[in-house]
Amino acid sequence: MESMPKKEMTTISVRDMIIYILSKWKILIVCLVLGAVVLGAYSGYKSLKNTGEIALEKRGEKLEKTLSEGEKGKAMNTAVTIAHYLNQYGNYAEYSARSEFQKLDPSSVKVRTLTYYLDSKESGTMKESDVAGFANAYRFNLVDELFEQEVAEAFGIPVEEAFYYYDKTVRVRIDEERPIDESVFVVNIYHTDDEFLDKMSEIVKSRIERYSAEVSKAAPDQSVRFISEITSKSNGSYVYDTQEKNVSTCKTLVSDLEKITNALSGDELVYTKYLLTQVYDGEYTSIAFANMGEEEAKAPKLHISKKYVLIGAVGGLFAAALIVLLVYLLSHRLRGYNDMEYIYGIPVLGTFDDPKTVKKNSFILDKWLRSLRLRRKSQDYEGSVKLIAVKLKLAAKNNGIGNICIAVGPSVSTDVKFLEDIKQNTEEIKVSVAEDILRNADAIDKLFDVDGVVLMEQMDKSRLSEISEECRLLAGNNIRIIGAVVAE
Repeated sequence: MESMPKKEMTTISVRDMIIYILSKWKILIVCLVLGAVVLGAYSGYKSLKNTGEIALEKRGEKLEKTLSEGEKGKAMNTAVTIAHYLNQYGNYAEYSARSEFQKLDPSSVKVRTLTYYLDSKESGTMKESDVAGFANAYRFNLVDELFEQEVAEAFGIPVEEAFYYYDKTVRVRIDEERPIDESVFVVNIYHTDDEFLDKMSEIVKSRIERYSAEVSKAAPDQSVRFISEITSKSNGSYVYDTQEKNVSTCKTLVSDLEKITNALSGDELVYTKYLLTQVYDGEYTSIAFANMGEEEAKAPKLHISKKYVLIGAVGGLFAAALIVLLVYLLSHRLRGYNDMEYIYGIPVLGTFDDPKTVKKNSFILDKWLRSLRLRRKSQDYEGSVKLIAVKLKLAAKNNGIGNICIAVGPSVSTDVKFLEDIKQNTEEIKVSVAEDILRNADAIDKLFDVDGVVLMEQMDKSRLSEISEECRLLAGNNIRIIGAVVAE
């Protein structure tokens, strides 16, 4: 008998595929619930986060229609003023967080003093206004693109961070302790770390040399001469006063904001805050409305969107169905008893319900789906055994043989009782059992004493590749396959 595969793979029945997907209803329900819970929780989280913003937007839009033009104009002016204060506060707050100078401890600061002499060939010395102007020129022109690059390279920081390293730590001024006619200006560098002072001093001196050369070209009668470099303990007053000025400015801004917002109430407060969301997109809105009144002090409400729950449920169900479908299409397992004849040309002598499968599918829905898939109701065990035994005897008679071996596939969950019952009902012929003829040497030995073989396979478990290998093994040894028994 021809026992090699006639087709490379089985056909796919849309009906069987749908029934198979539905048979995994437990997985589908779990994924459906999981998807609904996850997206429902996400919608609840969003509602807690956005309730205040949504409520404010709705109330603001409503007031837009009811307030007079004068009231709306006043609210807009107030919102713009608040935004201006908040931008200023943000600048100072950002500077305080990033500035190297603001981190210094005034009591531990050292000062590196670089002293320069301003010389004029025409008069020998400069007037007070000339010294001040020349010192200011150096102060305002000290920083250029190359200077910032040198600071960034020296301290291993991005170029955009260089400003926060040299600002306030480097200070150019007239030496107030010398008579003005001595034409001296100094550069003070403040820090607690000697390495910082050394690096910044070299950068400053390099920049002054470059700028001095530029000035000499434009005004040959004027020049700058380096006098001295001294490091001493700072009294901390400059550092402390400058730091406190920044802090004080922030406090003043907050105080001014409180005065503005505390004067607001009711619809004016709500509408002003609504307008502020349109003219200010920074992160300090809460500072302006720290005392915003009971109108806006409402706790967020938890709201779970039915739309999100539905989308999550459908999405979870679809994802589970897709995974089950892919497993069905890619598993390459025996999908039905008719595949044995369609693929391998082996007649099916009988089918029986696998006890483990029946026990596993004990729910009414499972039984119904199983009957749809098998196109029959569950069989009586004794009836199945007798029917298969009769067909085995008929196959043996038709093929003129009396010694048959039931070759159990390697993926089949062997039911010892079923096999013993088959033997008892086929006493007229000799029936033996060989489990896993692909890997079991003792099972292969049994094949040489038989006249024909009946393959025993199982739906959704027996691999097509294993059945093909069994067919090749038997055909190669001239052993006839007279039929197959399929466990369902």
